[in-house]
Amino acid sequence: MNNISFKNLIKRSFLINKIRNFFLLNDYIEVETPLISKFSDNNNNLNPIDININNNKYYLITSPEFHMKRLLSRNPSKSIFQICHSFRNNEYGKYHNIEFTILEWYKLKSNLFDIMNETDLLLKNIFNYKKSKFIKYIDIFYKYLNINPLYCNNNILINILKKNNISVNKIYDLDSLLELTFDLLIKPKIGHKNPIFIYFFPKNQSFNSTINKKNNLSNRFEVYFKGIELANGFNEITDYLCQKKILEKQNEIRFKKKLPIIKIDKNFIYSIKKGIPKCSGVSLGIDRLIMIYLNLYELKNSISFDFYSS
Repeated sequence: MNNISFKNLIKRSFLINKIRNFFLLNDYIEVETPLISKFSDNNNNLNPIDININNNKYYLITSPEFHMKRLLSRNPSKSIFQICHSFRNNEYGKYHNIEFTILEWYKLKSNLFDIMNETDLLLKNIFNYKKSKFIKYIDIFYKYLNINPLYCNNNILINILKKNNISVNKIYDLDSLLELTFDLLIKPKIGHKNPIFIYFFPKNQSFNSTINKKNNLSNRFEVYFKGIELANGFNEITDYLCQKKILEKQNEIRFKKKLPIIKIDKNFIYSIKKGIPKCSGVSLGIDRLIMIYLNLYELKNSISFDFYSS
């Protein structure tokens, strides 16, 4: 059985073409990169799917980021975008599918606010709302929990969770507790009328973002709509040594978490060393966007076949 109705399949096609036209009209070029790679993103929050080809390990991509940045290092004069499939192991649920459609783009000569505004324009073009909301990460915690997330500790967060009938049965570091508190107590309450942009995340929650020199926070944002994360964006790191240290740190964390160690993508690192232009990038979940647009309750109903019906 296919998941999506034929009527909604037509609407899905229309929306994807609308997204594509938005970027083409804004002087982007569309690119294609591999879905199978010798390397994978070693972000400790992601679980890549490895496959065997001729007795060699390869990976299905978790996003096209590394390959797209390699393209930027070779052709640094044009902003680029891509609509493709990506894969993440053990991610299946109401808003997840192991195989999903992702929109990723990189805008040259842009800062955090440039890329947020462009993302806002894209979403306005689709959902036809008049005004979205922009709020700092620190301020969203003040608004809903009356705490400063940058100056709290584990006990404060555990007590807040307990007051909301959420028990913490395992040991979390501070950043993991912040993410848990945000996911359970803030995210369901935000962006129900119009999208909300949350920006300036703690730097420990941002792996590939530049750090703002004025406040020592990450030049990163997330977009939420109807209580669902739609997009994640960064002002991208162009410093080779900084990027290399981040990837090395991720494998240290993977080792502590007893996760498989993933070799650092030497081709990606070489591209950063060779030089990529100053840019900002965004990844956006197409299936979630279509799910919200069509007023569906589960992501699987916005795609032709979900993982278990494929």
